[in-house]
Amino acid sequence: MTSDRDAEAGVPAAGSAEGTPAPPPDPRADDGSAPAIRCVQISKTFGSVKALDAVDLVLRRGTVHALVGENGSGKSTLTKIIAGAYAPDSGSVWIDGVELTHLTPRVAIEHGVRVIYQDLALFPNMTVAENIGFEGGRSVLGRVPRQRARAAAEEALGRLGSRIDPDIRLGDLSTAERQLVAIARAVSSEGDIILMDEPTAALTQDEIDSLLSSVRNLAATGVSFIFISHKLREVVEIADDVSVIRDGALIATGRASDFDTDRISYLMTGSHVVNVRRAHVPEPTGRPVLAARGISLGDTFADVSLDLHVGRVLGLSGLVGCGKTSIGLAIAGLIPVDSGEIRFRGERVDSMRGRPELQYVPDDRLTEGLFLDWSIAENVIPNDLRETRAGRDCRARRGNGSWPTPGAVAWPSRPPPSKRRSARCREATSSGCCWPARSRPRRWS
Repeated sequence: MTSDRDAEAGVPAAGSAEGTPAPPPDPRADDGSAPAIRCVQISKTFGSVKALDAVDLVLRRGTVHALVGENGSGKSTLTKIIAGAYAPDSGSVWIDGVELTHLTPRVAIEHGVRVIYQDLALFPNMTVAENIGFEGGRSVLGRVPRQRARAAAEEALGRLGSRIDPDIRLGDLSTAERQLVAIARAVSSEGDIILMDEPTAALTQDEIDSLLSSVRNLAATGVSFIFISHKLREVVEIADDVSVIRDGALIATGRASDFDTDRISYLMTGSHVVNVRRAHVPEPTGRPVLAARGISLGDTFADVSLDLHVGRVLGLSGLVGCGKTSIGLAIAGLIPVDSGEIRFRGERVDSMRGRPELQYVPDDRLTEGLFLDWSIAENVIPNDLRETRAGRDCRARRGNGSWPTPGAVAWPSRPPPSKRRSARCREATSSGCCWPARSRPRRWS
């Protein structure tokens, strides 16, 4: 399918004879083997929304197939159909040359399909070895065999070239390390078809490079990947094949050598994207709105000073483990510092924690930035706890209308049902911000 604008630009449609042919009836490799995955004319509708419209996809064995498109284009829907989570309205899914007419998650797993979603679906309170050795089919009352799990973890992590300690608690790892654990678990459980949904969304460039290297190494051993990403540079770098989906339709597919970032961007959006810097950047004048002076925290970072002025963007970058994340946490008041001070609008503050003027967006937004069992409205409320019933009652008890000190807030004796859904709401309120409480500290980079 090609838009008029596509045709004007000379972009061939998926299925045309000019460079991006549709998958043949039985696309075989040079050695005669069937593709790892073959999707034929997959369509899916949710209500009045056509999520997928006759989409074809071929994943060759031992390759990385990048699936790209804008948000809502249908990428995740297609991967969920391949994983058996959704049933297509029409079309068929073939795995290793076998058509699976009643594809369920269990059937997909039995055929070697593993999915690594953005939330990773790992257990933060368990060790790395226990996460890798966990088998979903075991009884919930059963235990993960420790020695066998550790051996499996060492072997899987070794295939990835990772030096993660199998005995460390998963919750103490960085987001990038958890991604590697998720891949290791997929490999350890005999998965040879891995679907990765936005695996690099929360990673730094160094962490991305390490992850892509691991993916390339596994592909060389015969593991096949469907790689979903918005980051076009890494798509061009890692992919062997590329498919572009727009508004539920396959726009183009072919070898990665036929694509560059500009062409992929055009196919995704239907228009040329121009990156333009701001025409006017305010000059730093007067005192900074937020400043750090000589803040230090053990051996994580030392004597850090910086100024943030109104209307300007301050970038903080560095290698993995340099302490940049911890500096951000310290400025936001989410971890204490050993020395130094934070100034807000020229005045020294003990902590910025809980102040509505400063909002912290963590790298792991799903597990640390949101209450997933709350509604959107309820997730917005903690940004201004003073407007909640608990906040008003607490300020009234203080008598001066000021915001209470940490630990001074308590929910009413009978909170509404929506507030009883999770104990985390009480933890967030007692700490004065929406940052979820932790039983143990995480190792920050």
